Amino acid sequence: YWAEGTLFLRLSGAENAVVQTAKHWGGEPVSSATALWRQLREFEHPFFAGDKQLWRLSHKPTALVPKLGDVLIDWGGAQRWLRAEQDREALQRVAEEAGGHVSLFRGGDRTSELKHRLSKLEKTLQQRLKKAFDPEGILNPGRLYSWM
Repeated sequence: YWAEGTLFLRLSGAENAVVQTAKHWGGEPVSSATALWRQLREFEHPFFAGDKQLWRLSHKPTALVPKLGDVLIDWGGAQRWLRAEQDREALQRVAEEAGGHVSLFRGGDRTSELKHRLSKLEKTLQQRLKKAFDPEGILNPGRLYSWM
């Protein structure tokens, strides 16, 4: 992952291959690597602390995404965690241009997330999932979307 100007790489595989790769790439080993990756996985990394809105952008790993605030880049560039007070619609446009989507993970009002327009395909998929898991239509009808 990438955060605060530092790139952290996790190497795994045969011990000899890991040692040779680390030697070839250079850098410094992290003394508490297990704890570091656990913090990242469990959202306990210092980046995730604080009161600012925390946005999750998921997109093509090769997409060029403008810097919109403090960012932690994960999943080989396909996931960005953004700490910034931002307008959801503006972030949605950025995410769509990058071939992805955005969601407010923490902080702020998430109700607008439920009201965004779905494409025809997304709507069809939602309806099929609802029908598969709730064939009688008795579980919270109309709660998430009025048409479902």
